[in-house]
Amino acid sequence: MPLFWPAMGLAQSINLQEVEVRSNSDEEAPVFPASSSKAVVTGQALKESNTQTLADASIRLPGFYGFGSTPRLTGFTIRGLGNNQFNDGLDSSVGLYVDGVYLARQSYGAFGLFDIEDITVLRGPQGAAYGLGSTAGEVHLRTRAPSHTPETAISLGLGNYGYQQAQGSVNGSLIPGELAGRLSVYSQQRDGLLFNQFNGEYLNNQDRVGVRGQLLWTPRDDLIVRLTGEYGLIDQRCCSIGLLAPVSPSIQASDEYMGYNRPGTNPSDRVVDNNVEPQNKLTREAASVVVEWGPVGRHRFVSITGVNQIAYNPSINDDGTSMRLLVGSNTSRSQQLTQELRWHSRFKRLDTTLGLFYMRQNLSGEELGILGDEIALWALGGLLRQNVPTLNRDNSGFLINAVLPPQALNGLRLSTPYSQVSDTFSTFASADLHTGPNTTVTTGIRYTGSRRDGRVSRSRSGGNLDSSPLSLTNNLAVLSGLLGSQVNAITYDGLIDSLVGESFDRQDSRKDSGVSGQLALQHKLSKTLSGYASLSRGYKSGGLNLAGLSDQVRAQFDPEIATGIELGLRKLPRPNALGASLAVYETRVKNFQALTYAPSDGLVSSPRQNNVLNIPTVRLQGMEIDLTYPINRTLVVDFGLAYNRAISTSFSNAPNEDTNRNDKNLSGKQLYNAPRWSGFAALEKRFPMPGSLEAYVGVEHAFRTETFGAVDQSRNSFIDSYQLTNLRLGLRNTRLGWNVQGWVKNLFDEDYLAAVAPLYSLGEYGGFAGDPLTYGVSLDLVLGR
Repeated sequence: MPLFWPAMGLAQSINLQEVEVRSNSDEEAPVFPASSSKAVVTGQALKESNTQTLADASIRLPGFYGFGSTPRLTGFTIRGLGNNQFNDGLDSSVGLYVDGVYLARQSYGAFGLFDIEDITVLRGPQGAAYGLGSTAGEVHLRTRAPSHTPETAISLGLGNYGYQQAQGSVNGSLIPGELAGRLSVYSQQRDGLLFNQFNGEYLNNQDRVGVRGQLLWTPRDDLIVRLTGEYGLIDQRCCSIGLLAPVSPSIQASDEYMGYNRPGTNPSDRVVDNNVEPQNKLTREAASVVVEWGPVGRHRFVSITGVNQIAYNPSINDDGTSMRLLVGSNTSRSQQLTQELRWHSRFKRLDTTLGLFYMRQNLSGEELGILGDEIALWALGGLLRQNVPTLNRDNSGFLINAVLPPQALNGLRLSTPYSQVSDTFSTFASADLHTGPNTTVTTGIRYTGSRRDGRVSRSRSGGNLDSSPLSLTNNLAVLSGLLGSQVNAITYDGLIDSLVGESFDRQDSRKDSGVSGQLALQHKLSKTLSGYASLSRGYKSGGLNLAGLSDQVRAQFDPEIATGIELGLRKLPRPNALGASLAVYETRVKNFQALTYAPSDGLVSSPRQNNVLNIPTVRLQGMEIDLTYPINRTLVVDFGLAYNRAISTSFSNAPNEDTNRNDKNLSGKQLYNAPRWSGFAALEKRFPMPGSLEAYVGVEHAFRTETFGAVDQSRNSFIDSYQLTNLRLGLRNTRLGWNVQGWVKNLFDEDYLAAVAPLYSLGEYGGFAGDPLTYGVSLDLVLGR
């Protein structure tokens, strides 16, 4: 059915909903295409489960996977398809929307969730009903909208590890019957859990704040205007990691040469040794205007205008040790303007939507690395020790210092600035033909065109490279007896390139265009049971590699195209009755856009996975089950299960940790960041008491099977299966609107790996441990409703 989006959200949605499409002025929750698998979590459930971010919420939504080593590198997959955006030239396979506004950067999902109505995940390629379309699926966040009902809500929380959380909202009429407003604020902090043995401090804390203001203007019955402004800030001493075992022989040799002992290679030990304090600061500024015009009935016009800016200011990270090897920082900024126009029409047997979508993005950033005075000893000393195991810094360091003095590289700065301006235009049309009282045929088509103009360069400055005698010969062959024959073909300039990267300056541009759409059949089998079959095609434009290149990584990457077939059944929920859905699917993906590392022919390969390659073909097959079952008035069960066999059917040029080349054959292997199974179950038991009091107990359990956290599927990027159990106990007064709750997350204190990030060279990864057992109390109070 055509979508009269979604911006108003004046009524709370329910899971597995499928109702007649009406505008939000009729106080209906937004309705998504009935021929698509979806999962919904309400804002109330998010609050009660103490869920802070979209990545946290993904554990409640099987088939949807959130991950990330830093807030900027937050990424999502649906049915195994997706990535983070380490390379800013890469668009997301997962479409992200907030109140109908499309957001091109997945790092928007790192900000705190507050005053949320619900989150809906649409699984599979999405085509021609609204927005931009996607190849993997979509995530829709709907915030609570202003209304004329006076309401003040306060939520406070305290917990272990210094956890503090506060939310508040004020809602009501500014001009009775015409203008309503809503103001929402949010703050959440928690101490760091990672002990830094270098200075005795704790790192990787949490610190998020946000504010959102909204106006809802309804000057007459046929016009609704919603204005929203939002600011969000993440400012944390984050994100330090320790190297995962097994440590490669080359890294082990370098450490042994320096006499350095790492504090541990098990992330669950939560110990690091950093001489540089990490910093992560991410800010978001956003404004949107949504207009719906037209009388209820035949026609309806919708306009959605959004302006968004997200900035990442300096993220200082280091080499994961207390040695003076490297200090790095990343800055990035994305400015986005979107405009969407839709015209909806309803006839006796036909509903239609015509739409236009435009987006302009301005991207800019800089990656900066500054070498320390021990980098040469560590890198070259490791080569010495691999050839002569008795050598160490004390008995041979003077040789390295003689040919490459500490001052030669100390302070050497590598700057890689980049920028890109892109314009994306899309036009789409869809129609629902009601061929009978119980049968609807849906068709839709979309054309998308884009143009990108970018520039990326790399230069180095500082240090004192001329202080080395090698600068006179520009040849390392004289050192082959100690360092090995592999240095014979390397010059002094090439050695520096291998340590910090080769200088370059590149400008590029690209145009793309493609077609996507959907054909679906829906049939009501009974009043509450319906079935559907759909064929859909999703399209994502190609792009520019905003990073250094090599003979194995191209300057541009091709469009990603997903073609899927899906069959489903859906039983609509009724009071005190089961609501459920079942979907089975197969999706074929051409040219999946995957992140890979930057290959190097030097002594030290780059660990950065900021280049993009196309995996030629991928196949996704699986099924999803979602259900809500109110067993009786006091006992409710929610359940979700997803099976996903995401296979790279053709991928013979994957990065190889053993050869440092793109010659690993992963054809027929499960994709990375794609757990084969994921599931979630929740049970709430209520105990009615006199005086509108109600005690309750809630239990939640979620699991994910193993996956790899990186495209190369190296030994150290393996993320094992894990399962988490949460418990909450509370007392609420349904008449007075207060709720007191105690909660425990990760009840059984399971150790698990939440994410990995590259360190040093290909195949070397650091790991982020998931949160241990945490507990706390919360108080929610709603006045005036």
